[in-house]
Amino acid sequence: MFGVSSIYAVTESPEERWKALIDHGILHSGDNDSTGAICYAWYGALYGFEIYVVQARSPQPIVCQFEKKFRRNEENSQQKEQNKEKSDDVVKVNRQQIDDQNVKWDKQGKEDLNILEEKENSNDKRKDDTIEDKDKKDEGGEY
Repeated sequence: MFGVSSIYAVTESPEERWKALIDHGILHSGDNDSTGAICYAWYGALYGFEIYVVQARSPQPIVCQFEKKFRRNEENSQQKEQNKEKSDDVVKVNRQQIDDQNVKWDKQGKEDLNILEEKENSNDKRKDDTIEDKDKKDEGGEY
């Protein structure tokens, strides 16, 4: 019964726990015959061998559960890798777009700053001209 329950526990465990159970089986495979048999049954099921658990006179194949679990874990890890690569590419593309936009903004900002400085200089010159004209008028000079 221990073997049956432990094998089913493996099939129903989350991915992290499932790997821990496999590691446990490897570490303790020499403790007794039952543990060794369970450990190698897990590995056999993982690699597609037909493993049957006999309980109440009827064999119950667990190979399908193991294959589904193994495939699901494998697909999840591949999907995670693909998502990571895609997100890395997106980050690189976005970073490049941000850098390009910052360069555009810097150029535009410098141009705007130059325009503002020119306007200020022309306004200052007009003020100076107006002040000089007013001084000349006050002194009785010609305007």
